[in-house]
Amino acid sequence: MASCGDGVVQVGVEQCDDGNNGDDDACLISCKAAKCGDGTAAKADVWRAQILDPDDAPEIVDLTVQVDTQGLAAGLWVYKVAALRAATHAHDPGGVSLPTDPVTVRVPNVGIQLKVTLAWTAVPGAVGYVVYRSDKANASPGTEQVLATLGAGATSFEDSGSPTQANTAARQLGDLGNWQAVASLDAAREGLSMAAARDPSDAKVWYLYAALGKGTAGTVLTNVAYLTVTLDSAGLPAESNTWKATTAKPSNARWLASAMVVDKTVTTRLSSTADTRIYLGTGATAAGTGGVNAIDAALVKAGGDIASWSSLGNAVTNDRWGCASFAAANQLFALGGASGAATTGGVSGQLCGPGGSGAPCTPAPGVKNFNSGIGLQTARYLMGVAVESGRIWVVGGVDTVGAALKGVESTVW
Repeated sequence: MASCGDGVVQVGVEQCDDGNNGDDDACLISCKAAKCGDGTAAKADVWRAQILDPDDAPEIVDLTVQVDTQGLAAGLWVYKVAALRAATHAHDPGGVSLPTDPVTVRVPNVGIQLKVTLAWTAVPGAVGYVVYRSDKANASPGTEQVLATLGAGATSFEDSGSPTQANTAARQLGDLGNWQAVASLDAAREGLSMAAARDPSDAKVWYLYAALGKGTAGTVLTNVAYLTVTLDSAGLPAESNTWKATTAKPSNARWLASAMVVDKTVTTRLSSTADTRIYLGTGATAAGTGGVNAIDAALVKAGGDIASWSSLGNAVTNDRWGCASFAAANQLFALGGASGAATTGGVSGQLCGPGGSGAPCTPAPGVKNFNSGIGLQTARYLMGVAVESGRIWVVGGVDTVGAALKGVESTVW
């Protein structure tokens, strides 16, 4: 069956097809022609955004109504209030907080109109407030729009029935704040491997690791860098100013590999409950036409440096890159991406180690017995993956003809 990457241009379907999985030439892996501004060059910039916290929202503490000649007509109306943040805010510059819980007003259908006055608590550091209201009576919940934007000292607002502003919905639980640039990587990296691990001796210190990838010259990298992130008393992060190189490098250069973090939340096979290991999965050669079928593993040390890597050799059946890899239930998993193509099959291997019962091998950080495991419903390549609350989530990716996918699938691990 014809597919993107087979070296044959499908007229009317593909713009090009050079038969490789490289994004550094005139034909992208999506079988579209490269052009200026398509963002396919290796980058070094790093950005972060805050997951908005409901505790940062104001609280509506009072609501009064009075009959008036101008105001709200009969029906149900919903109000919310959010805080505006300064451009210098450390975690959400120029952003808007999540709104308060909704407060409702029901105007009886007896030929009257009501003027509504809201009062709310002040939010430290807020530079203003946004009042949201239903755009019409009996509107669906969650469709409230901006009614008024107020200054920093405002903690109340009187609504005489003014119209709302279209297409100005409030933030929702799970939304991100504004993105903010932090320290750039030590070097530009395309298709790199990323991991976050906690310091074994300080629960408030974490490290972001950037490993492998392909550099601006088109060569695959072996070096690893890390950025220190320290949490304050409220659990908010402050990053260091530079990425540091680890003492040791993995022995196998590659890109489009996954990084997996193994700690006590996913395995019983650690020497200490404070241990955290990073596993770098299989990846691709520089041209993207072949696989590097190896796994490297390292123990995270206090201070973030990595003193040595263990090469676990040929561990995974079928070369895989751009796959969904993760650690869970004493195992490493790799789904899709077989031979750098969109596939459904998956493999899993058991983690070695002295801890717990039934360990198939010793010592850590070995991995053994890679066999066919859970698979995907949709063939995917270059997808996103996350493990949370006992579930595995696989998001988007590229299908068998190089088209971007928007579907999500999930399963229990």
